[in-house]
Amino acid sequence: MPPSYSNSSDSMRMRVYLQARSPAVSGSCSSFSPTLRVELLGHILALRERDGITLLIIEHDLDFVMRASDRVIVMNDGKVIAEGSPDEVRADERVIDAYLGAQHEVA
Repeated sequence: MPPSYSNSSDSMRMRVYLQARSPAVSGSCSSFSPTLRVELLGHILALRERDGITLLIIEHDLDFVMRASDRVIVMNDGKVIAEGSPDEVRADERVIDAYLGAQHEVA
């Protein structure tokens, strides 16, 4: 039996994501409850591990993307500015400049 969710729209979105036959996930995970985001991430990782499938995830929640992905492609103004592993992309100056601004401090 599927888990119950406190928010019925979260439940509906989760079912749509998990029942889709298309290997793409597109949307805003930031609109999901934190519990649902964690559960969706777990399902994505389990599907990838169990079935060896590749998913295309189009998402603005960078934490979600970095945790769910082996390879990341970052776009800015319609152009690819970086691609690689999550660690490589996270450290890329073009990504840092595009998303944190040119004036930044890296910890």
